[in-house]
Amino acid sequence: MVFHVERSSRFFDSMACSTWNVAVLGDSAIYIELRNHMLYNKYAGSKPPSNKFTKNNRKEAIDMDKEEREKKIKEKIEQEDFVEMMQLQGVRRSIWEFLTQQKVFDPKEVEIDPQFKIVLSNCEASVSIDFIITISSLSFMVIRCVQSAIESWERYVVAFARAVKDYQIPYAVVTDGENARIYNMLTGSLESDTINGLPTHQEAVEQMKDFKKMPCPPKRLEKEKRIIYAFEGIKCPTAKQDA
Repeated sequence: MVFHVERSSRFFDSMACSTWNVAVLGDSAIYIELRNHMLYNKYAGSKPPSNKFTKNNRKEAIDMDKEEREKKIKEKIEQEDFVEMMQLQGVRRSIWEFLTQQKVFDPKEVEIDPQFKIVLSNCEASVSIDFIITISSLSFMVIRCVQSAIESWERYVVAFARAVKDYQIPYAVVTDGENARIYNMLTGSLESDTINGLPTHQEAVEQMKDFKKMPCPPKRLEKEKRIIYAFEGIKCPTAKQDA
């Protein structure tokens, strides 16, 4: 397709091309940039640099585009990870304050990021959880904090309460700071779906007076450990930072 561009009573010829853009530079110079060519105003008296593509520089351009895309994707992932980290830390701090101020647990009774070793038939692993509450030297409750989708972590906290000690920890909790799933491991029931359903310090003391250690059945124990092990692989690394 041959076309003409008119400016100041002058006509500028172009060559055939299917893709083009027109840019007006000053009063007398018009450049027409094509996908693979740059046409110049033959009346302007200057010749633009060559824009000839070869296999090598085409490959370089593709590689640069790929690197730029990968860089942007990496930056976006880093931004999302940072937001998740801040949200998670906010939930952890909120739960800590709720336990120590509203539920009146002594800060010494609320351990942060306790570490446990689980031994499976073919390997062993170090695992942790956000909080564990201890009453009279006995583990009373494990708590896992998440930013959202608390239902997806229910199975994890239940397995954790069953398998990390030589007895089943009475309570397993997963919460996003407002909503919660609070399981009584001794009865196997869901006791509450809100954070306000957590027992107070006094209630915990009363419950632990008659507590008798009940180990997880051997046939179930290996399965529970493997569930913990699988979840540990997808936990956000910031979950192991201090609240």
